[in-house]
Amino acid sequence: MVAALVRRWGVLAPLVMIMPLSACIDHEHKRNANQTPDEVPAPSGGGSGGADTVAPRIIATVPPRNARGAVLSGPVAVVTFSEPLAPATVNVNSFTLTGPAGRVDGDVALQGTQALFTPRLPLIVGGDYTASLSVAIRDPAGNPLPAAYEWQFNTGGNRLAAGARHTCLRADSGTIKCWGDNTYGQLGVGDTQVRGDQAGELGDNLPVVVLGRPAVEVVAGDYHSCARLDDGSVKCWGLNRVGELGIGNDETQGDAPGEMQNLPAVNLGTGRRAAQVVAGSGHTCARLDNGVVKCWGNNAYGQLGLGDTAHRGRLTTDLGDRLPAVNLGTGRLAVELVAGGFRTCARLDNGALKCWGQNDAGQLGLGDTLNHGDQTNEMGDRLAAVNLGTGRLAVQLAAGRDHTCARLDDNQLKCWGLNSSAQLGVGATFNQGDENGEMGDVLPAVNLGSNRHAISVAAGLQHSCAILDDGTLKCWGANGAGELGAGDNIGRGSIGFEMGDALPAVDLGAGRSARDLVTGWNFSCAYLDNGTVKCWGRNELGQLGLGDTANRGDGPGELGDALGAVDLGAM
Repeated sequence: MVAALVRRWGVLAPLVMIMPLSACIDHEHKRNANQTPDEVPAPSGGGSGGADTVAPRIIATVPPRNARGAVLSGPVAVVTFSEPLAPATVNVNSFTLTGPAGRVDGDVALQGTQALFTPRLPLIVGGDYTASLSVAIRDPAGNPLPAAYEWQFNTGGNRLAAGARHTCLRADSGTIKCWGDNTYGQLGVGDTQVRGDQAGELGDNLPVVVLGRPAVEVVAGDYHSCARLDDGSVKCWGLNRVGELGIGNDETQGDAPGEMQNLPAVNLGTGRRAAQVVAGSGHTCARLDNGVVKCWGNNAYGQLGLGDTAHRGRLTTDLGDRLPAVNLGTGRLAVELVAGGFRTCARLDNGALKCWGQNDAGQLGLGDTLNHGDQTNEMGDRLAAVNLGTGRLAVQLAAGRDHTCARLDDNQLKCWGLNSSAQLGVGATFNQGDENGEMGDVLPAVNLGSNRHAISVAAGLQHSCAILDDGTLKCWGANGAGELGAGDNIGRGSIGFEMGDALPAVDLGAGRSARDLVTGWNFSCAYLDNGTVKCWGRNELGQLGLGDTANRGDGPGELGDALGAVDLGAM
């Protein structure tokens, strides 16, 4: 994380560096003492108008969570100004992206108070890129007030993954280790032995997942796991009941010796590579390097988005060029995917959000309880976008078992779907999004505390968690096993006064802050700023990685410095 000053056109201007850490975006600005962390005023000076002239301020820089992948379509970064971008006031001089292959020019679109920046394709999987934005701002007298802004991001994906009762970590080296439930070989170590529930099973005794190449992303469904490798290929292992591994059969992989060494990659189509992979309960989807989405596995509710309920992936003829792409609408491409339970959601290149699959609790956010995507003529332009509020766009998504959350471009966090355990964080327990008139501006935002907002969000079985802009972590919803990390088993979020400043932050240890976050069925894990992993909640199969089966976080004295980090040994 770097902040510096550059001198351009003879005027000192802020240079803002933002670097995502897998599932979350962390950023730091060099600023004056009276500036709040997310307010970067345009610099003064540069003309006869003097230092006291006023111009629009850049009040937030928000690269989407998924500003990474082989090909990016849609906004890589959104800069929000304090007032509309009148051409006479603001002019974006240039936007460039510099990476492993050199300079990639970008296109700039001004929309209201936002400047949206889209790179020209393609980008390289696993590459480090620096995005530079030069903005000329004029004061009311017409005097130029130049400013330059920069971001950095890595095209790598998630570092942590959590399934129903297992957890995986991807190290910087590209190796993966998994622990917890291994009934179907979802740990990828060639047997069905549970790991992490007994002493001596972790550290250097915990085997790495053999994939043949470094991984740049790891994800987990309920009982299967997948990795995106540095060449854009995808490999999956674990339960394969309905083809969720995408290997042309329904045989479980990773539960017997020799299977991982010979694990085939998913056939994504001729010449295609994955830019992102996601996993639901029993289905898997990939966002490809051309912005197209393909899904395979369980399709009982239309979660594959193909207008039917036929499963895909159990036959070789189901895959590759024969596997249809999801119809997202005329000319539309995906820039982010999430999968949860039996549905899939995509953030599109125009900032819209679309979801399809199971919808019995309104988790698709369409104001009804009808499944979408399981019949012909339900996808494409016929599939309505989720109403997030007037003028609002999503910048990051999360999908729990039966509820969905979106972090918006104005720093609000909104959730909808099943709410029986207050997992939506709206101070009530009735579902949202299952009836007309519940979405959009009337859908309450999650109250995370005074002047606080989320920079990353995760959704589990019946709870949700968010990393806040100050590095703290808060959770709400069900808490029977301590998954909220509050030192008790009391659920939170069903009453308004339980949220906001009253919602306790998870004690991660003295001086520690969260950089990545995942939620399983009844547990949560965070990757901390010192490179360690801590987990809390249900632990009956060692999913917390602590060498026993005792829950953590449901009683006093179990968190903070008393909560041990997962011993992962050499990776």
